[in-house]
Amino acid sequence: MNELESIPEILADVTDINAFMAIDENTLYVIDSKKIFSLNLVTGKRIFSHYEFKKNSLSRKIITNSRYVYIKEFCTVCEYIKPSLEKTREWIIGENLSSDITGICCDEEKVYLGIRNGGLTVLDIDSGYIAYYNICSTSMWDITEEDNYLYAGSVDTHLLKIQKNPISIVNKIKAHKKNCKDVLIYKDSIYTASSDMSIKRFEKSNLNLITEKRKAFDKMFAIIGICNETLVCSSINCKSTKFFNFQNLNLIKSIPIFSRNMCIYENKILFNDRYHIYSLSVCQ
Repeated sequence: MNELESIPEILADVTDINAFMAIDENTLYVIDSKKIFSLNLVTGKRIFSHYEFKKNSLSRKIITNSRYVYIKEFCTVCEYIKPSLEKTREWIIGENLSSDITGICCDEEKVYLGIRNGGLTVLDIDSGYIAYYNICSTSMWDITEEDNYLYAGSVDTHLLKIQKNPISIVNKIKAHKKNCKDVLIYKDSIYTASSDMSIKRFEKSNLNLITEKRKAFDKMFAIIGICNETLVCSSINCKSTKFFNFQNLNLIKSIPIFSRNMCIYENKILFNDRYHIYSLSVCQ
């Protein structure tokens, strides 16, 4: 395992090792236990939301568009206006572990939510109207979007390409031997990670397989993103972050950095421990 090439810089203090983060342009959005705040990565200015969650949770995710920040937590989606982080609306989508939210993404008009056991909920942002669709028979743990399509990975190993309007599956392939749990779009490719410990790269247009990396990690891992045309993946259980060539998926290096929720900003990875959020230059 490679040694660190630089010293991590402390960006902010946190109180929980399970902080959740997301990057939108030059702004970092953070859920720290029950608090929500944003950090401008250029100016260092921090804005705290007046809203606080009633309890901590490990089922959260942050997504953004140009106007809003959306946070999903179990069966609920909360909306916060930029840049004040004032809470504007809340939707209760499900009731329990049979109807909770799995994957989530958004564009400028809608929020798309995967529901356990294969449902898809589409929330119209302007009207607040909610529509429900039966998409597949198993949960879609990760959903991302680009242009007119959604791309989702399902528990039953499939990668799905879903048309936004009208909602319909336009392509579906068996992508892995086990759960297809992470989906990332980069240029003309779709990258997926699986519980079978492999990474695969597909053509975005037709979902044809381009290349794969078997045994990328020994234990469960997640795709973090692309940093200077390097695919970054991390595993808490393996206590490492690995960097792969974005074209052939060959391993470039591995470093002893890991956390539950990581982000990429320019040529840096952002991660946290129980006390701080750090920035580390790794993609030269």
